[in-house]
Amino acid sequence: ANPVQNYAKSVLRMSATLEAQRFLNKTAKLGAGKFLQSESTGIFTDKIEGTGSELDGMFTTPEIAQEFQRVEENTGAFLDAYFKVIVGTKYAKTILSLGTHGKNVFGNLGFMYANGHLFEVGDLGSAMNDAYKTIKNDFRGKDNKALNERMNEYIELGIVKQSASIGEIRDMFKDANMSVAMENRLNNQKLTLKNQTLSAARETGKFFEDAYQAEDDFFKIVAFEIEKSRYAKALLGKSKSDLMTAEQETFLNEYVAAIVKNTYPTYSRVPEAIKMIRRNPLIGNFVSFQAESYRVAYNTIQLGFLESSSDNPEIRKIGAKRLAGAASYQAGKSAVIAAFGVAVGVGAQGLVGMFSDSEEEKQRRKDIRLFSPDWTQKANLLMLRFGDGKFAFIDVSSSDPYGNFDRIANSIIEGESIGESFGDALFQIVEPFIGVDIATRRFGNIAYNRKDTGGKIYNEADTYLEQGKDILKYLYEGTIEPGTFKSIRKIYNSDDKLVELVGQLTGLKPYRIDVREQLGYRLRDLQKDLVSARNIRYEDVNRANEQLFIKEQEVAELMHAAERNGVPKEDIFKIAKEARLGVANYTRIYRGEKPNLTEPK
Repeated sequence: ANPVQNYAKSVLRMSATLEAQRFLNKTAKLGAGKFLQSESTGIFTDKIEGTGSELDGMFTTPEIAQEFQRVEENTGAFLDAYFKVIVGTKYAKTILSLGTHGKNVFGNLGFMYANGHLFEVGDLGSAMNDAYKTIKNDFRGKDNKALNERMNEYIELGIVKQSASIGEIRDMFKDANMSVAMENRLNNQKLTLKNQTLSAARETGKFFEDAYQAEDDFFKIVAFEIEKSRYAKALLGKSKSDLMTAEQETFLNEYVAAIVKNTYPTYSRVPEAIKMIRRNPLIGNFVSFQAESYRVAYNTIQLGFLESSSDNPEIRKIGAKRLAGAASYQAGKSAVIAAFGVAVGVGAQGLVGMFSDSEEEKQRRKDIRLFSPDWTQKANLLMLRFGDGKFAFIDVSSSDPYGNFDRIANSIIEGESIGESFGDALFQIVEPFIGVDIATRRFGNIAYNRKDTGGKIYNEADTYLEQGKDILKYLYEGTIEPGTFKSIRKIYNSDDKLVELVGQLTGLKPYRIDVREQLGYRLRDLQKDLVSARNIRYEDVNRANEQLFIKEQEVAELMHAAERNGVPKEDIFKIAKEARLGVANYTRIYRGEKPNLTEPK
């Protein structure tokens, strides 16, 4: 057994046990003299033992004693169930999502481009053909002996069957004991209808898993064959198809495999520290892939520089292509994003926009960020339209394997001060590893009745039955529902089905933002803060005025940003009124005047 795995599990169990004991100790104090007695009397006949808490030695009814003694057992069962929810959610939103499969292909093209593999026109076609044949044979039945041997060779070299996302999910299944539980259930001789359904579901899931892995393996095989062609010429002075000695073949294969594993995400290279983060039930979404994107980006650039400084002219050519691929990949993205931004009137982004755009264009981009979803705040946005109180964009960074580097760079560029830039950039570096887990975030949103986009999950004024339906729908769509079903629904409901289809298949989905709607959500959230700030006057009226003005400045910024986005002033005031800001307040806030609270009588 993996000692690090066991340590992580032990810490989690110990934490659960500690919390259970705190609960029982508090119960002992609250129940003393009521449903807990210091000695046996009346119906309180059973002595509590073995809980490791202050309850031990107290007397209660047999039913209560039994349940108290099962608290730790129930806590363990809850944790196991919660682990299953987490892994099931990630499985449904990735492996069972055609959109994520398309995103996987799109992202691997980015790795190929950055390593200069797409520039090798002469070798690219044959490498892709070899990879396709090998993957097809492995995926469909393994009836070709030569191709089976080739796949086994790739496996021994460690370049295939190493998807970072698949590896993480499979390990999560092991942690949650889901695979074992299903196998035990399906190994029964009598397959009931329920078990037959489980069997069919398992086969469907396996098909999607194999497809996801095959997508990853295809690009790594292509990369391996291209690098082998490059280095056969550079190191041995011959093409890879020429006869080599067994020693030369082994040396070349291992040399090239090391390059591929260092420049493409490989689960076996994920540090144990990152795998420990993955086991935390509250934070982290596919941390293995995020860690690998950092590692391979660094290795690609470092390898390019090492190759470019080699004494071997052929290796210098390889290095030049690799560095050119990495540089032109970033430059090409920036050029496309800038072209779309200039076309709709918001200017370029990144360093280009920093030096070339007008103050008005920079302000427009800030206004767009104010009303955009949280997860797009520092991303590179390809603008599709802007004006009339609405705008649309594509989050380019979401499908880019190096997308978090864009967010880090934008954090530095868009900061108002050196301290803010540094802090935002540092947060973007670590955010993939500390961000709230998908399922955990959904449960948290229910507690606050707020979707990620700002809207309400349920109507507090509705009946409990309708509220329950809305909550269940929200949980289903966010956790259990396969991503493919959600993609189909979005395409069906879209006015532009072709654009939505392309977006769902590549991950380059268009976001359409209604500023009026978002302004309403944000003002309703801030209204609660304004009330809290006003209540400070019961303690200190001067401090209340100071804190209230700080919050009112946030409101004013939103109102003016909405106006710059094309929302008429009368609409803004109407939305402020609906958010219960009060006529006298929102007109004063809009003008930027300070509040003048007085001491309460």
